[in-house]
Amino acid sequence: MYPQLVVALDAYRDCLRHSPRFPPTASADAFGRKLHGTISARISSDDFLLLNKCSIARNDGLCAARQGRSTEAGQLFHDCRAMLDAAAWLMPESRMLALAFLRAAEAYVAYRRGETEQARALVYEAMRFDVALEMSYGYTMLGAHRLQLAHNLMKVVASSNLGDAVKLGIRVLNVLEGDAMSWPVPEVADPIDLEDASLDLLVAMASTIVGEVAVLLAGVDVEQARQLFSEAVIHA
Repeated sequence: MYPQLVVALDAYRDCLRHSPRFPPTASADAFGRKLHGTISARISSDDFLLLNKCSIARNDGLCAARQGRSTEAGQLFHDCRAMLDAAAWLMPESRMLALAFLRAAEAYVAYRRGETEQARALVYEAMRFDVALEMSYGYTMLGAHRLQLAHNLMKVVASSNLGDAVKLGIRVLNVLEGDAMSWPVPEVADPIDLEDASLDLLVAMASTIVGEVAVLLAGVDVEQARQLFSEAVIHA
């Protein structure tokens, strides 16, 4: 174990000597702009307008949830669902896009309320919409969104089993380092295509996941941390 700790310490020192090359928020914004451009080029103007309205309600709901206003968040998500239900004319592709991101937002609110099983189910549903969009409409860029959902799922899993959450994080890192067949979430077992993802985004995501794993390892006893770190050390 001692040589493994030396590797980790050297990696930590190297990180201190070099500031991050890619701010995570800038990378996420770039991904959002790319996805926005792809969607606007594919769907009708009416569909695009409705998806924008849903996006505003969803983002407002997330903001409310992060500030502890879960009732307000729930109402905003209800408004978003109502808009989708009323739009019988909406293309299936557009509906799936709206639901993929809405379910992810609803999962966060369920997590904040301590409803872990509901949060887990909503994350799985969002992932399945991503897979359907990839397979039926060619949205390969949503592989990165599925990895972000896997990161969200880490927080949900950690509330009941820190070890499983760390192992999930390791599987996400495996994918980020090129192992496309290392499915992070077996319940949605489809290879993740990251060909369209920028290096900036991949680096930012890896940094986030490593930080999450480190926080989780700090919360377990020494023996369990030692065992879990032995599985993660390849990424150090």
